[in-house]
Amino acid sequence: MNKKINKHGIISLILFFAAITLGIIAMLSESILCTIIYLVFLLIGFFSVIFSYCTKCAGRFHCGHIVIGEIAQRFPRRKQTEYTKWDYIGVIIPLLIILLFPQLFLFKIKWMFIVFWILIIVAVFEIKLFVCTKCKNSQCFSCKMNYTNTH
Repeated sequence: MNKKINKHGIISLILFFAAITLGIIAMLSESILCTIIYLVFLLIGFFSVIFSYCTKCAGRFHCGHIVIGEIAQRFPRRKQTEYTKWDYIGVIIPLLIILLFPQLFLFKIKWMFIVFWILIIVAVFEIKLFVCTKCKNSQCFSCKMNYTNTH
């Protein structure tokens, strides 16, 4: 387990999943079937992102997101090399679906739509400004600048 906890890693996950929860609530008000399908895809997508990206990260043993690093360590080891187009596809497609599918339902409830995107934007800023700056992943496009400046 990590000795020093990066509170921003935890905050960013809470913000992200709070936004996702809003999307789920909006979906539930209209379609239980769509909600169930989304929940299944959310789980599959979450593990796809971890497998595609986090298992190659050198920082997975001291991950700023804590929980994600712990999950990534339970997947088969992958050598830390440059990310391939398949690695990016395994991240981008699930994230797009996870973020965009709820919009069909959120758009009908304006305050939820606005809060959803505020939470996502703040989570991204938390990650970029506070998590990536401490990350050891020399292959990540976001963390690479920090790595090259300190090593």
